[in-house]
Amino acid sequence: MSVITIVTDSGKSVDASVVKIADGQTVDPRSVILQQGSVANGQGQTIAVKLLADVAPVAQAKLATLHVLPYTMLGSLLVALVFSYIYSRFVTRPIRQMAAVTTTMQRLEKDAHYPVSSHDEIGLLGRNINELYQNLWQNDSLVGA
Repeated sequence: MSVITIVTDSGKSVDASVVKIADGQTVDPRSVILQQGSVANGQGQTIAVKLLADVAPVAQAKLATLHVLPYTMLGSLLVALVFSYIYSRFVTRPIRQMAAVTTTMQRLEKDAHYPVSSHDEIGLLGRNINELYQNLWQNDSLVGA
């Protein structure tokens, strides 16, 4: 039996007897077979050729990812919390302002008015509240007259 020498892309020889695979051939445990083939040499003998890839960089990348993962998750959580807080303040501010104006309207103050500054649902609700309050004052003046 002839000696098989496996040379990696770094130029280092690898002990080919480390791992036995199903057909009795050997492969470096840190390598993965990408492609197999065969060629004939000058004496007519068939030689099996295997293209191997070293998986050590993949293992290193996996390890680095696992070390960084808790920090990225914590960072993502903090960013989500900050944006959630800002968004909730942005959404609830007009509602709180509307609640204050309607409280003033309950006391039947003539100049109570919700300042409408948007064209979204909150703005539509504010316009409806203002129209309702104006109608209340018009009907109250008709009844009182």
